[in-house]
Amino acid sequence: MDIKKLSQLARIKLNKKEQESFSKDLESILGYIGKLKEAKIENAPELTHILAAENVFRLDEAPAEPFGNAAELLAAAPEKKKGFVKVKQVFNED
Repeated sequence: MDIKKLSQLARIKLNKKEQESFSKDLESILGYIGKLKEAKIENAPELTHILAAENVFRLDEAPAEPFGNAAELLAAAPEKKKGFVKVKQVFNED
């Protein structure tokens, strides 16, 4: 593989030492891919996902008061308005 041509395609500049290093790395990678091609996979089951697990998504349900009792928290707030904690204005009404 021509490292100089690859570096031009990738638009990166490599000095001689880097070209030699990348050449060795690329040969190693391509050699490993060659070994993978030799693997016998005829009887291997087909994978549809990298993790061979069933649906692991969470159930769509509301958490049961993750921060404790809402009434107690509201009672502890210094200022309240219409059942909510009153805070300083954040946005301008412009």
